[in-house]
Amino acid sequence: MKKVQNEREILTRLDAVLAYDILTDVYSRQEVADLILDAGGDPEAIGKRGQSLVAGLIRDLIHPSGPKLSDAEKTKSGP
Repeated sequence: MKKVQNEREILTRLDAVLAYDILTDVYSRQEVADLILDAGGDPEAIGKRGQSLVAGLIRDLIHPSGPKLSDAEKTKSGP
């Protein structure tokens, strides 16, 4: 398997995978946001926490011997 070169390559690959995800064919972004709002959540805040979590995971993948997600970052990402 080819070694991942950088964050941009990872995100490009992730976008390609998500393009084929069945959920992206079933629900639009707005429909997902509406469902989250209806459940009492904040889709923008959830999205930001998700982005932060993915950025940390990508950082760990690119630099496996480097700093890991701190406890504070793990807590920010929520359940």
